[in-house]
Amino acid sequence: MKITFFSALALTQANANNSPDLHDVPITKRMLDAMEKNSTGSDFSSLKWLEYEACMAMVSAEFDFDLLESTDALFSGFLQWGRTNGTGVTEPPQPTEDGADQWDQPQNYLEHFPSHVAPNDDNLPGASETLVVQPCNYNSNVAYYESARSLCNSARYRDFSMPSSTVLLLAASFTSLGTGSAFFHGSGTQLGNRIDNAPIGQIALTAHQVAVSSLRSNDVVASCRSQEDIDEKVTQNGTDVIARFNHIFADNDITAWDQAILDLGETFQSDYKVTFSCIVTTIARIVLPERVGTVLLRFLCTVFGFEQDKIDFLFNEFDAQLQTLLVEKTEEIGEISGDDKMLLLKHGLGVLLKIGYAMFWQEELFVGPWLTSTHANEIGAFLQPFVNVLADKMTGYEHPPMVRTGHDIYPNCKVCRRQEPHSKWHEQSSVGMIDLVYLTDDVDILLRSGKLGPASTFTAEDLLTDQIESFLDTDEATCLVNGAALGISCIAELWFGKDAFQEFKCDSSNTPPASCLKDHIASHSTPTSQIISMCVQKNNPASSDEIWDAEIFSSCMVDALPTSKGDFWRFLQFALN
Repeated sequence: MKITFFSALALTQANANNSPDLHDVPITKRMLDAMEKNSTGSDFSSLKWLEYEACMAMVSAEFDFDLLESTDALFSGFLQWGRTNGTGVTEPPQPTEDGADQWDQPQNYLEHFPSHVAPNDDNLPGASETLVVQPCNYNSNVAYYESARSLCNSARYRDFSMPSSTVLLLAASFTSLGTGSAFFHGSGTQLGNRIDNAPIGQIALTAHQVAVSSLRSNDVVASCRSQEDIDEKVTQNGTDVIARFNHIFADNDITAWDQAILDLGETFQSDYKVTFSCIVTTIARIVLPERVGTVLLRFLCTVFGFEQDKIDFLFNEFDAQLQTLLVEKTEEIGEISGDDKMLLLKHGLGVLLKIGYAMFWQEELFVGPWLTSTHANEIGAFLQPFVNVLADKMTGYEHPPMVRTGHDIYPNCKVCRRQEPHSKWHEQSSVGMIDLVYLTDDVDILLRSGKLGPASTFTAEDLLTDQIESFLDTDEATCLVNGAALGISCIAELWFGKDAFQEFKCDSSNTPPASCLKDHIASHSTPTSQIISMCVQKNNPASSDEIWDAEIFSSCMVDALPTSKGDFWRFLQFALN
């Protein structure tokens, strides 16, 4: 049965109008209401909820699992964890096969302001007993629901190369990610951590398999797994894994979830960093000569701290077999033009900008003084729309204003994004991974047809190669070779002066981030500082909404950056033009 977004929306509206009892309202909606009430005192937007529910209905009508039932089960499990004093069960939990207690708290984030889901149990049994360990990191996962809604909308109007069923399964995965990550940051448990990470791996694998779907069948390339793993373990497609994952929560008691997720993780490449590297390698091999591509890929492996065994797999197995398949594909479709290669590279750079900025605030790979600096966090939030506008200029991908600016994208977002680094990761990665889906669809279009953009006789391949090599010689690239955390601090010093994240002295209660940024960089004469200072001054000081001020700032930066004379910014100018 096919169901459109509008018919699903009408159906959910009718159901909402006919609900006679509060407890007929899905648990997911009641949990969102509790989030919003803790922030503003109001219920969560009914219109947003109807669109989320309509998206879930579209998915459920297409597949053999009920996405809303799965999401409700996840939130019910979270409340069960709270009602049982943080154990989830009345009997002592048994360790899973990897020896970990599913209720261990494996990782501490900087935020730690525990508050209850709700002050009483009137709407949600167990809410008054369940602590949310990291409220902002918990709330900010609603941004992934916005990603799911965007994909459901895109399934209607965007001309995807991938099947619409794949688009809807990806929407399901974003929904699971939002709920699973809320479980993790609410409970801080090992189980929550597994539920949080699994959907990212599923999204990455499914997107990767879209990109290489037109190549000759090859297990290593398609699965992004070593031949040894393929020989020893069952290997499933990303779409199959998404469906199985959503069955776990509605079909099993919470005590069985941890082992079920571990078992499912054995059937696919669940390390999403490896899968992301396979996607990047595929794009690099399409657009760059072999020598330049190899230099760039090894540079990125260093920046992202890849272990040697992952590097060996990437180059000795995946890359070697991928290049053979791409040679065969070239014989089939002909040489890809330099213009199409440049267009794909620009799209890839735009996606990398969004995901890279998200990782900057993740509190995992990039760890440095900016994470604990109040003013660095405020300015980081202020710059998010700029990053999105700049990246969208590179990719040409369209997003609603809410997604680009972050305006009202999750409960209490205006406070949380300025206060907590990891909340920025959730918001930024939600839109970055949507673009990753669009990017891998572009790869599929290019490999099937040999074309991505308008016909052209201009060959830009030499220019493209020169620009990549020039970038690898910049001071910024040299900084990054020193490692992620040190590299970011090094770049900050290049752009903003010494101790860039520690010298902001203005009082954030009286001084908005724009003025704070302007005051800090006024004494520096770097090209970046000069441009930022100019664009900060273009903001309307009478405006009370800093998000829209940031949109003005972003547009200014997009226009002004090509005037910079630095090698890095010349590379950015190349990407923007």
